[in-house]
Amino acid sequence: MNDDGTDVKQLTRFDLSASRAIWSPDGERIAFTRSLTKDDFDFVHGIFIMNADGTGLKQVTFPPIGYFRNAGDGCITWSPDSKKIAFCRARIPEVLGQVDNYVINLESGEIEQITGIVDLPHARDGAIWVMEWIEEDVFLVLFINKETTKGNLGYLDIKNNIIQPITHPDEAIQSHALSPDGKKIAYTKRMELYIMDSDGTNSVKLIEREERKIFFPRVWSPENDRILLARKESPGAATELMFMYSLYDSSLVDITPSDFRGSRFRVTSWKRR
Repeated sequence: MNDDGTDVKQLTRFDLSASRAIWSPDGERIAFTRSLTKDDFDFVHGIFIMNADGTGLKQVTFPPIGYFRNAGDGCITWSPDSKKIAFCRARIPEVLGQVDNYVINLESGEIEQITGIVDLPHARDGAIWVMEWIEEDVFLVLFINKETTKGNLGYLDIKNNIIQPITHPDEAIQSHALSPDGKKIAYTKRMELYIMDSDGTNSVKLIEREERKIFFPRVWSPENDRILLARKESPGAATELMFMYSLYDSSLVDITPSDFRGSRFRVTSWKRR
């Protein structure tokens, strides 16, 4: 759809739910997750890719159905060259400490496990979720303490087996989005919206907490000047509204398409046409 909420075009038509669609950096393909089972209480998600116009659909990951309950593959992030995808495989109900992260080569289909087999200090204390692919061996990750369940952001260097935290564990990060130029991170903590430099410094509050108005950053504009937000009435609410926040004038505009109000949807990616 356009960035004002108009001209919505449907690309997929499945009996099972599809979500978390992410454009490849070259704009040629879209990766997304899709349910593989029809059981609402025992579902598994796999990762699919398709061309930007909805053609060429292909399943690329195959989590074992029947082994994990209410689990599967997610946390999709493309490599900078659009040739690989990093993803997490969660095992539920014991999610904390039961998340492994992988990289799949889309040409060969070869899958490499990048966490779970290495001895990372933060991995022993909770779960690591790969969120953004920064460069060849570096990822922005969210790690969640299994005792406090609080989220913390940091950079994972898989070549040197190091995690460098950029936020304090007590900040309890709930949601975040990295700007396309890699210089800023928008994030939500304690129901309020903030922005900071990508090294964790210079944090500035953008939106105060309001009753029944919790904003979560989803994605930045390609020009790094606007942030697409989801507004929920509570952190676990199933439905959300779309808002556009401008860093130039701090304006906040509701761009939710009228047909989407009250339905379950999620905006996850933004590319120039």
